[in-house]
Amino acid sequence: MFSVNEHDNSIGFKFSSEMSLIDRVIKECVEFARHYRFEKIDNLRTVLRELLINAVEHGNENNIEKAVECDVDYLGDNRFKIVVGDQGDGFDHKNIDLLVPDDPTQSRHRGLPLANALADQLAFNETGNRATAYLTMPTETDFDVEDRGDAKAILPSGNLTAGSADKFRVIMLELLDGGATKFIFDLKKVEDVDSISLSLLITFAKMLKKKTEDGTLDIKNAKPDLVSLFELTRLNRIYNISKSG
Repeated sequence: MFSVNEHDNSIGFKFSSEMSLIDRVIKECVEFARHYRFEKIDNLRTVLRELLINAVEHGNENNIEKAVECDVDYLGDNRFKIVVGDQGDGFDHKNIDLLVPDDPTQSRHRGLPLANALADQLAFNETGNRATAYLTMPTETDFDVEDRGDAKAILPSGNLTAGSADKFRVIMLELLDGGATKFIFDLKKVEDVDSISLSLLITFAKMLKKKTEDGTLDIKNAKPDLVSLFELTRLNRIYNISKSG
C-alpha cells in the first residue's frame, strides 16, 4: 500500500510498514521541498527519515498490515511542519530522554534524539503514536545589485554573517574595481549582522576612502536593533545610516 496526496503547500502519504517504502517517501518530499527552491534539505531529510523509521520499526513493529501516515506542510518563512503517525500502542514519551547519547558506541535509541536535535520543536500526542516536528530551513544570503541614480545599491536577501562573508566581499570588491564610488547598502531583508560582516564594512570604507575622497556610503532600511549595533560599533561615523520604515 502506498498513496500520495499533494496540494498547494502540503504533501501527504499513507503506506504499509515496509522500510523499503521510506526511501520513496523521502524522494517525494525532497521534490516537494525543492518547489520552494530549497537546495540544502539535509535536515528535513534526516528528521523525516528518523520519524518514519520510528513509526515503522517501533510503532508498528514492521507489521505490514499496519499503516504509517505522514504529512509535510510548508508554512512559509522557510518553515515546514512534519506529522508522522502510526497504528501502534504508542510509548511513554514524557519520560524519554531526547538528548543525543554521549557514548558514540551506542547504536540504538539515536533516531528520536537526532530528530529532536535538528528540529525547532518535536512533540507527541498523548498516546505517543503521532509525532509533530517543526523545522526551519537554512538559507544562503544572495546579493542583488541595482543602479540608483549614480550609486550602486547592494541588497542582501538575508543576514550578513560568516556564511555569506566571502560572497559579500567579492560583490563589494568587484563594484569598487569597476569604478563605482557611491554605494547604498539596503538592509531591508537583514535581521542580523555579525562581527565578520561589520569588519568587512569597515575595511570597505577604508578602501573607498583610499581610492577617492568623493565616495559616499549609505546604509538604508536598517532595523532598529541593527542601527543600535552600528552606533555601538561606531559604524555610523563612516556610513550614513537610516532606519527602516
